[in-house]
Order: sequence, then C-alpha cells, then structure tokens
Amino acid sequence: MDLFLSTLNMSIASSFLFLLVLLLRRVLRGAGSTGFLYMLWLPLLFRMLVPYTLPSPASLFNLFSKNLATPGGMLISVEYFDPYQPVLQNVSGGEGLFTKQLLAVLAGVWGAVALALAAWVLVRYFALRQKLARGRSADLTALQPVFDRAAGGRRTPVVYSAAVSSPLVFGFFHPKVVLPAEMLDRREGTECILLHELIHVRRKDHIVIQLFTAAAILHWFNPLAWLARRLMVKDMEAACDARVLELLEPSRRVEYAQTLLDWADSRRHSMQYANFGQNDTKKRILNALNWKQLPRWAQTVLAVVICGVFACTLTNPVLAEGHYLPVSSPFVGDDQRENFRAAAARLIGALEAGDAAQLAALASMDPAYYEPVYAPFGGVRLQVKDAQLYCNSSRSAEVYLTVDVKEGGGIYSEGEGTLVARLTQTGYRAEPFVACLMPQKKYEDIRLLEDENEAVRLAVRLARNLQSSEAGAGFDAGGLPPVTVARVCMESAEQDKGEKPPFSKERMAQLAKEYFAIEGFFCDDPAVYDAASGTYFFDPGEELAYYPVEFTQTEDGQTTVSVESYRDPMSAFPQTQLQCRLTKVA
Repeated sequence: MDLFLSTLNMSIASSFLFLLVLLLRRVLRGAGSTGFLYMLWLPLLFRMLVPYTLPSPASLFNLFSKNLATPGGMLISVEYFDPYQPVLQNVSGGEGLFTKQLLAVLAGVWGAVALALAAWVLVRYFALRQKLARGRSADLTALQPVFDRAAGGRRTPVVYSAAVSSPLVFGFFHPKVVLPAEMLDRREGTECILLHELIHVRRKDHIVIQLFTAAAILHWFNPLAWLARRLMVKDMEAACDARVLELLEPSRRVEYAQTLLDWADSRRHSMQYANFGQNDTKKRILNALNWKQLPRWAQTVLAVVICGVFACTLTNPVLAEGHYLPVSSPFVGDDQRENFRAAAARLIGALEAGDAAQLAALASMDPAYYEPVYAPFGGVRLQVKDAQLYCNSSRSAEVYLTVDVKEGGGIYSEGEGTLVARLTQTGYRAEPFVACLMPQKKYEDIRLLEDENEAVRLAVRLARNLQSSEAGAGFDAGGLPPVTVARVCMESAEQDKGEKPPFSKERMAQLAKEYFAIEGFFCDDPAVYDAASGTYFFDPGEELAYYPVEFTQTEDGQTTVSVESYRDPMSAFPQTQLQCRLTKVA
C-alpha cells in the first residue's frame, strides 16, 4: 500500500507540473524551439518515476509545501495526500479502519491493473522481438555516409522486417533501426528516414519513450499521464524533424516533407516505440517547409529558460528558517506504524482519564516507581480533540495532540492548545516508550535548537556533566571542576570532530584551551585520567534528558543558552535550568 500512496502523491505533484509544461508549450510554440519543448517533458518524467529529490529555494513546490517528508534526513518528498492523518479519530478502537480498508482495496485494484498493463506491453515487446529476429540485416557499409552524418560515424544495426509497417527504433540498451520489408525495393526517402531514426537513437529517445510508457502504466488512473505521454511523443518527433532539417541541405527540405507525406497513411505500429509513422503529419510537413534555424542568442535565452524550469521542477521545497516541521517517513512498515498508533491511543486514553499508573507504564519499565511522579496529571481534566501521527523512522514517532484543558492542575493552563509526544521504540519491550510530552511551542523550539550550533551543543554537554551541587550558583570557566572540563572537552571532540578516546595529555590541553580558554590544563582525577597510560578516557555516565530551551546571540559574540534537565522518563517535568553565557574567541 505504501507504493500506491507514494504513486498517488507523485501523480498529484506531476499533475501540477504537467499544467506548467502545457503553459510553457503554448508560450514557446511557434518560436522555432521544438528541441526545447521536448526537453520540458524530462522533469515531468522524473517526477512521475522518482518520489524523492534534493531541496531547493527555487523549487516550484515551495508553493505547495504544507506537508513534507524527509526520509534519511536529506531527500524530501511532497505529500499532498496522507491517509494516516488524522490517525486517531476514535481512540477506543478501530482507528481509521474504514479508510485503511478502502485504501487497501484501491491499492489492490491499482496494482492489478498496473501489472496487467505491464504484462501486455512486455508480451507485445517480446513477440515483436521474436519476429524481428527473422528479419534481414542491412549492409551497414553501404549506409556509412548516413551514420557519419547522423551519429558521428557510430553504427547502429538496421533490420528489414515484414513485422512492421513503418520505420521505428526497437530496443532499450541495444537499439536497432527497423525498416519495413517493402523498403528493400523502395529507395525514395530512405536516407531521410534513416537520418530521422538514427537521431532518435543518438538522443536516446527510445529510452525516454519506454520510461514514459512505464510512468503512464504506473499512473494509469491519471488521464493526464496518458495525455502527457501523447504530447511528449509529438514534441519528440518535432524535435527529431528539426535536427534532420538542420543536417540536410536546404534544397532537400521538400524531399523530407515529401517523405513525411508518403508515410502519412502508414499504420503506426505502437506508441511504445520511436517511429516514423503517422503522427500529426500535416503539422510536421508545414514545419519542414518553413523551418528556420534559431539564431544563437535565441538558443541561449531558451537554454537559460530550460535551466530555470529544471531548477524549479526537479527540486523539492525547503523548510523556512526557524520553522519546525514533523518528519513522516514512507519507509516505516505498516506493522510498526500500527505499533506507534496503538501507543498513541493508549497515551490519549491515559491523559483523558488522568491515569498516572498508565502514564508511568508508557514512560518506563518501572511504573510503580514513577507513578507518584505523574500524579499531578490526575488533577488535569482534558479532552483530546485531534491527533496527528508522524512516523520519523522505525524507531521514533511524534504525536501532535490538539487538547482542550477543562481543568488545569498546575501543569497545563485551561483552554485549547497542542501537546507533542515523542515515541521511541527500543529493544527493551515490544511497545514504544513515551520519551517526551511537552506543549508544542516548547517542543519545537527545543528541536530547532538541538544541534543548532557549537555554542548550544557545548552548553548542553556542560549541563549534562555538571554535578547537582555545582549548578546551584554562578561560576566562570576557570571555576569549573577539572573533571567536568575534561568530560565536556572529550564529548565535544568525539561528537563534533569525530575523534575517539583515549586522549593524550597534549590533546586534552589543546581542547581545554579551545573550549574553555584554560591554559595548561591538567586533571589527574581517576574518573577521567588513567595515570598508567597517561591518557584521558570518556565515560558518558548517567543518561538524563537535557534540552536547550532558549538561545540568544549578540553582535559582539556573546551567546546565552538555557538548558533544562529532566529526570522523569517522559520529560514532562523540568528539574533544573542552567543558563550559560559563552563568548566566541578568535
């Protein structure tokens, strides 16, 4: 079903792009730009076959960037239709059951029709291939002047066969030009036809048309896909005609037009192949008689326009600076997605019931210990009005809960708002844990600040390595315990610079000077220093949750970072807040 949903989103995106291509074709039509018109279809083909691409500020899809997906953190896809949203209309059971069943039926129908069409195309392809094997090969030596003119001397197999009624290019990786058997005794226009077909081969048009056939089969339910393929073939033939006319002497244009007219009544073998048969013959003849080569400046302008179209259509939208967007990866399987959905449903039930025991069970392997911690939730009366699930990966998910707090209990004020829960899947148990539950703004501010810059990362590491007794009052870098300085330096070197412990005394002195401006640093505490080897080692210690919640930076290089620590596994109740002021030293 994921493939069907991905295809559906690609079809919606490519439909927007198809309308743009139609507009550009109308604008550029009549400007002698047939080759450029043909190139306009290549971004559409890419969009119909590839769901992911790189982001760009120039992307046309920045206009439609409400929902984005970022699998792998680099490639992104536009999701115009997401059946998993909303995901929890009914937390008592059967969430989205009808939608899922309907989508399963539609996916089955789509898959069956696509497979049938693909089978039909493949059967016709191999049947024709078998017939062509009995064809008669042409003398390539006699055709060398045509190869020299059309393909720079490179030879392409030429076969005469009674299996085709009009000239065409057959094959994918190893193409061949196929001519009707009647052309053995018909020499008029042969050179023009061969030039036309060889240019198709040189430009890889036979590959483009096969890929467009595959795209049309994949999007068989979208009539615009079939229309796009038909119009692309017309533009491809017009572009090929223009290239032939460019190679021919002006006195032979009438001959080429006559050749088109002679083959106007021939039956087109199949739109699956690039061939010379009937295809808007009247317009092609008029173009041949009136063809004029574009001046260099016009070609340059059109090339710039095409490059701009490629930049706008081959890339996906970027996220606005300072805006957080939840991630929804298509690589999460249905079973794991259902696992996250079930955990989200249990969380909603526990919040609405104020069930501290259930909340503790969702957050920890030791619910009895943490049940008193979540007792304040018992004084809150809230209703979850909507829930959106975003499966970041098979290990994590985010749930956006739109809530209406009827009675505040010192945790959340009354009124409507949005909470965000982060779910994590570990190897400790089958059900996901709730690792975080915060108001939306606070959660998104934290996510935007995480790994924001070196100052934020340094402040979080400092907070993580401080002892509780050290964080109670103000201090400067020189007053920090040496163990804390050593741990922060080693963690920073490992995560920011890719260095691995152990660290020598000389390297530790360099790091302490770099991060804390401490000259001649040395620490002989056995918690971080091994006297026998004369090196420092790094022990992460106790794993607590530390989040940067505020970040300000002035022009003079002063940076202030506020870091909150959380001891409860759901990260719902901040325990301490450390404010760090850092100065960038050249």
